[in-house]
Amino acid sequence: MLKTLYITYDGLLDPLGQTQILPYLEGLAAQHGHQFVILSFEKAARWADLARRQALIERLQSHGLVWLPLRYHQRPILPATLYDLALGLWTASVAVWRYRIQALHIRSTVPMTIALLLKRWFKLPLLFDLRGFWADERADLGMPRIGLVYRLLKKLERASLQQAEQIVTLTQQSLPYLAEHSQTPHIANKTTIIPCSANLQVWQRDLAARTQIRQALGWQTNPILVYSGSLGGGYRSRDMAECFASWLHAEPDLRWLVLSNQDPQPLITALQDLNVPAESYTIRGVASNEVAQWLSVADAALSLITPSYAKIASSPTKFGEYLACGLPIFSNAGIGDSDQLFAQGVAIKLDDFNVAAYQAAWQTYQALREQPDLAQRCRALAEREFDLQLAVERYAACYRELEA
Repeated sequence: MLKTLYITYDGLLDPLGQTQILPYLEGLAAQHGHQFVILSFEKAARWADLARRQALIERLQSHGLVWLPLRYHQRPILPATLYDLALGLWTASVAVWRYRIQALHIRSTVPMTIALLLKRWFKLPLLFDLRGFWADERADLGMPRIGLVYRLLKKLERASLQQAEQIVTLTQQSLPYLAEHSQTPHIANKTTIIPCSANLQVWQRDLAARTQIRQALGWQTNPILVYSGSLGGGYRSRDMAECFASWLHAEPDLRWLVLSNQDPQPLITALQDLNVPAESYTIRGVASNEVAQWLSVADAALSLITPSYAKIASSPTKFGEYLACGLPIFSNAGIGDSDQLFAQGVAIKLDDFNVAAYQAAWQTYQALREQPDLAQRCRALAEREFDLQLAVERYAACYRELEA
């Protein structure tokens, strides 16, 4: 079994670290005997939460995971990132020697700067956990594609794809790009597809919670739509408001449950502008360990994300969570492997962001929701594609290749 240095530019204290990093490493350690030293970059605000930090330390210790946290610096962005990488390289180099590291597992593109040097210096096998097209995601947020930083990031991405012994990507749709961009036609031979997964023992429909929360909301017999996650940015909050308003006109008993810990006022303003009655929706901040119970309240879920080139490599965490709770998904096209969900009959495609498209999707849903096995089919697909245990086994296969 390998002793691996895992480097992530995301923090373990981040929600992403809790759901999309630690569960995989804990599974690999407990079920396959792998040992991990984790180098992460933590945000100051989350690091200041002593209770949460101590709980994480205890969790890591219970799984035999060694943690090397560094401070994440955000501004000014380029000097801050270079400083983080320099300190990360020093810390990682010491860790390789001190812990007798045998392999490298790198999450996303930025820390590959560190990994390529470590690979050269210490002759270590490398797993590149791509996690999407990082440079193109930044470009979608405003970084110029003609700029020096973008070009350097794309060169780093290409070198990483070429030099890694194993690659993990989130979607089937990303494979043609990887072959073209890396100039490695047979890159699929060393690439494993592992979408963002969920612990299906946690993410499942809770019928008792469904009854209790519906009663508390006063929505015992209403059809309920749910959205869970971020508001704004690439998540099209105003379009979701327009979508709900359109459906509410067709079905006045419909209710919308929004689960988000972000500022709800922009969404509330959008709903008010659309003359949506306040009693037809509610926006709740819910603890992460309670989200599955709240999802159980709903009959269908919504996810509208701005499509872009980078999104072909995206696997929204909420897809697996929704399906695991038995919820069909309203989604626009162009997001990762969403076409597979449409083909399986567990997702309804919105062809555009306008009222005509919203109404057409609602009509499609009318037939779909009459199928008595709909929730079971959603759950079954989650078990086939988004189960954490399946993801752990796919990672374990990558590690066997690193050992070979």
